[in-house]
Amino acid sequence: MRRTVVVVITLGVCLLACVCLPAFQDQSQPQSQASACVAEESVVVAIKADLADTVSTIKKESLDTFEKQFHQQACMSKLSICLSSVDELVGCLDKATHDAGAGKQEIATCKAKEDTYTKLKSALQQDIAQLKAAKDPKTAKSDIEQFDFTH
Repeated sequence: MRRTVVVVITLGVCLLACVCLPAFQDQSQPQSQASACVAEESVVVAIKADLADTVSTIKKESLDTFEKQFHQQACMSKLSICLSSVDELVGCLDKATHDAGAGKQEIATCKAKEDTYTKLKSALQQDIAQLKAAKDPKTAKSDIEQFDFTH
């Protein structure tokens, strides 16, 4: 008998906890799609800064150092990673512009960012194609020196 009472009380406490627990959880509004894009944008900004540093380094080094340091391949890899990240960000911003819960100002901001990053995506695609087409390290170094990721 005593065992049955303990089991019933334990079940009652568990059921009560399951019912009451959601009341103590965070009841804030769901995160908008636009604010979800902040992380992706931070990644793109960081990768762009790294690319700008790489281009700056390549501008200062000799052709021999450029070849020994494998900077052509490193730059190609960084361009590809940046392109992939920008593509993800553009997709996120596109979803944000179609978010029914977003305000007009938020949608306008997302559209402007989407346009900006779409242009960057196009520039990255051109840079990758140009670097792939380079026949020798001297041409590749010269091409990379023309890349501009400071904006």
